[in-house]
Amino acid sequence: MFKKLFRKKTQSAGTSKPNLSNLERWIRSGQPLQWAEAHNYQWNHADWEALLSDLRCSEHWPLEPNEVGAVLERLKEEHARQAAVLV
Repeated sequence: MFKKLFRKKTQSAGTSKPNLSNLERWIRSGQPLQWAEAHNYQWNHADWEALLSDLRCSEHWPLEPNEVGAVLERLKEEHARQAAVLV
């Protein structure tokens, strides 16, 4: 489900090895989904600031905060779509 939303891979010039961005590595780690689930797909500004603070100390930094937010919003939208189907 989630990985389908983020299939884009970039390639290093002249190699077949994927050159993954920090954002792609963060997504593949499963941390965005874990964080969204832990917050029941609802978060406030303080939660957001705490996430960014944690990410700044992680192996995934630097990240563009707007891109992090977009990932989480896509997860929230996907969760809402799936919940609507189950109703």
